[in-house]
Amino acid sequence: MLNGVDINYIVVILITGAVFLAALYHSVLYLHRKTLILAHYSGYLWFTFFYLLLRLFTPVSITATHPLFFLNPDESLLMAAAAMYVRFMGTALDIDKEKEKAFYNYNNRTKYIIVAYIFVEIILLHSTVSEIYGGLLSVAIRLYLFSLGLFYIFKVIVRRKIIYYNYLAAGAVCMILFGLAATLVKIFDPTHHSPLNALSFLLIGYFADVIFFSSAIGYKIKTDAMEKEKAQNMILEQNDFLRKIQIEKIETIYKTREDERIRIAKDLHDDIGASLSSIHLYTELAAKTFDTDPQKTKRILQEIESNSQKAMDEMGDIVWAIRPSADEDKNLSSRIKNYGAGLLAVKNINCNYNIEAALDKLLVNVETRKNILLIIKEAINNIAKYSCAANAAVNMITENTCIVLSVTDDGKGFDIENIIKGNGLTNMQNRTRYMEGTFNIISSSTAGTQVICTIPLTKFSE
Repeated sequence: MLNGVDINYIVVILITGAVFLAALYHSVLYLHRKTLILAHYSGYLWFTFFYLLLRLFTPVSITATHPLFFLNPDESLLMAAAAMYVRFMGTALDIDKEKEKAFYNYNNRTKYIIVAYIFVEIILLHSTVSEIYGGLLSVAIRLYLFSLGLFYIFKVIVRRKIIYYNYLAAGAVCMILFGLAATLVKIFDPTHHSPLNALSFLLIGYFADVIFFSSAIGYKIKTDAMEKEKAQNMILEQNDFLRKIQIEKIETIYKTREDERIRIAKDLHDDIGASLSSIHLYTELAAKTFDTDPQKTKRILQEIESNSQKAMDEMGDIVWAIRPSADEDKNLSSRIKNYGAGLLAVKNINCNYNIEAALDKLLVNVETRKNILLIIKEAINNIAKYSCAANAAVNMITENTCIVLSVTDDGKGFDIENIIKGNGLTNMQNRTRYMEGTFNIISSSTAGTQVICTIPLTKFSE
C-alpha cells in the first residue's frame, strides 16, 4: 500500500490489460499471416493473460477447498506460458537442427519436461509430501528455465549484429532480471515491506518482454515484407530480362530468315536466272537456225545442255547449303570429291582430298558453306581447264582460330603479274572477302599453283 492505494493491484490490472491487447493483436496477425512464430507467441501471450486474470481475481493462493484446487491453475498456467515461450524462442532463433544439434535437443525437450512437471505437481499437490517435494520440484524447474534463458541470451548476443536479435535479447534480459528481482523480494521480504511485491516485479518483466518481443516480431514482419517485395521485384526484373532476350531471339530468328530469303532470292536471280536466260536465248536462236543451219543448231543445243547442267548444279549447291545432310555421301567432303572426280578423272589428274571430318559439324552458316564449296569448285575447275597437271590436292584444316583451305596442283602454273583475271578468280576473292578471310595465289612454272584461303572460325557458326 502507498497512501492507501494498492500499487501491486494496479500493476496487475494495467499489465493484464496490456497483455490481453497484445495477445488479441498477435492472434489477428497470425490469422492473417499464418506463421509459426506468431502462433507460438500468441499462445504464450494468451496463457500469460489467463494467468494474470486468475491472479487478478484470486490475489491469494487457492486453498484446498477451492473447486480449481485439484488443477493447480496458478502453476499450470504459468508453466503452459513458459512452454509456449520456449517454442516461440526456438522458432525465433531459427535453431539449426544439424549445426546446433545439442541446443536444438535441449530446447525441444523442454516442452515435454514442462508438461511432465505440471502433471507431477498436480499429483504431489494431493499427496502428503507436497510441501517438501513440490517446493523442490518448483525450484528445480525454475532453475532449468533460468539456464535455458541464459542460453537464449547467449544465442542472441552471438547474433547481435541483426536488429531483430537485439530486440529478442532485450526481452530475454528483462525477463531474467525482473524474475531474479521477484525471487529476491520473495526470499528477503516475506512480510511485504517493499511497495512492489514479487508478483509485481514478475509482471513488469512480462510487460517489458511483451514490448521488446512485439517490436522484434514487428521488425521481422517488416523485413520479411521488404525481402518478399525485393524478391518479387527481382523475379519481375528477371522475367522482363528473359522476355527481352526472348524478343531479341525472335527478332534475330526473323531477321536471319529474312536475310536467308533475300540471299536465296539473290542466288536464284544471279545464278539460276542467268543460266535460264541463256537457255531461253539459245532456244530462240536454235528455233531460227533449225532448218537453215543444222550444225549451228547442234552447237546451240550443246550450249543449252551445258547451261541446263550448270543451272542444275547451281540449284543443287543452293539446296545443299540450306539443308545440309548428316549422310556421309552428302557432306562437304563427299560433295567436293564427287565434283572433282567428274572433272579431274577425265583429264587423268590424280587428286588427294584432306578435309577434317569435324568441320562439317562446325560449318553451320549457310552462306559460308556455299562460299567454301564454290571456291573449291572454281579452283578444281581451273585445274581441269588450264593446269595440265598430273596431281592435285584439296586440303581443309583447322589452325588456331582459323580454317585454312588450300587447293594445289603440280601443273604448268602461270604468271600472276600478267594474268588477266576472269570472273572465276574474282569470284573466289570476293567470296573470301565476304567471309572476312584472306585470299592468296602462289604460282610458278616449276611448282604449279596454290590457292590458299584463311577464314576465321567465327564465320562458320555465325
